[in-house]
Amino acid sequence: MAIDTLINSLDFPWTPIVSEDERNALEAELSRELAPMHPLYQNLAMPLAKRLDCDDVAFVLARGRIAIVHLTWSSAEEPDGFPLFTIYDTHERFLSAALARAA
Repeated sequence: MAIDTLINSLDFPWTPIVSEDERNALEAELSRELAPMHPLYQNLAMPLAKRLDCDDVAFVLARGRIAIVHLTWSSAEEPDGFPLFTIYDTHERFLSAALARAA
C-alpha cells in the first residue's frame, strides 16, 4: 500500500502531517525523548500522522514499517521503556490497528 493511500485511509482522530515545520518538530521531540537503550533510538523515523485526541504519532520506519509512538512532550530523554510504542510490519496492520484504536 502506498503512503498516500495509507494517509487517505485514516479517519478521525488521525490527521496527516503535512507541514514541514510540524514534521521537523515531531522528529525533534522523538529524538529528544529516546534514550540510547530505546529500540527506536537512532532509527530514521518520518512522521506520517498524529492523533488529535492524544499524543500518539505514527512514524514511518525503515523497510516500510510504521511505529505508533506515544510522545510524552517532556522535551527530555525518557527513562527506559518510554516513550511507549508499537511497531507494525505492514501498512495494512498499522491501518487496522489505527482504526481500531480510534473506535
